[in-house]
Amino acid sequence: MGNDEFNALEAVKQLGNTAGREHLRTTLLASIELVPMIGGALSTLLADYLPNWKFERVTQFLADFAADVEHLKARIDENAATTSEFGLLLEHVLQQVSRTPEREQEKFRAYRAVLLNSCLPSTSDELERAYFLDLVDRLQEVHVVILSLFRDQYAFGRAHDSGPAKNQITSSLRQTIAAYLRPLEISDELVQSAIGDLDFMGILPGLHQSLGTMMSAHGAVELSSRLRDFGRRFADFLALPIPNTDEA
Repeated sequence: MGNDEFNALEAVKQLGNTAGREHLRTTLLASIELVPMIGGALSTLLADYLPNWKFERVTQFLADFAADVEHLKARIDENAATTSEFGLLLEHVLQQVSRTPEREQEKFRAYRAVLLNSCLPSTSDELERAYFLDLVDRLQEVHVVILSLFRDQYAFGRAHDSGPAKNQITSSLRQTIAAYLRPLEISDELVQSAIGDLDFMGILPGLHQSLGTMMSAHGAVELSSRLRDFGRRFADFLALPIPNTDEA
């Protein structure tokens, strides 16, 4: 690799292993300055305009991303990290991370997934991925949580020790969703409003109007089938890839 090229993944992996916050800051700025076309401007942004607490957030995000890269190293195309397109994506994601409230951990995970999935084989083309990135920026934490639930309700239930009762005869989608989200204490009004947003975006089309419809318990419990092809590709784009057994 020539001296004028920038391997973002390699730089990030080194960041994750660097001891000391001040050294980490210096290394980050020096590495990002090499990003094609936009590195100098981004380095100046981080050095001069980000307060220390925002810089801590960005470096923690990159350390977590470095751990993800290490777990998935056998599947990641590191050549993708030498492109100016990935440099622009990295710039955009870091700016968004610096603006995201600390409490929105699901949103941070989504941005890590965006970076990782951009270096993995994908069924989405560049135009669709760019559209997905714009959608991610518009989402709130509650949207990301709901998408995670609909993408894999059983994994969500295991993670939060939640889910509907097994002895129900009839139910509704609203009741099923509420059962899964109960430990998170998200109000029903907020959930309905967020689902309306996802419906409008075409991610969960037609769902909002059917939330209260009573149906068999089996029909009401099945959430994953409500994601159509477009919505599922978007949900997958926001999901952290799971390492293979030999990668973990």
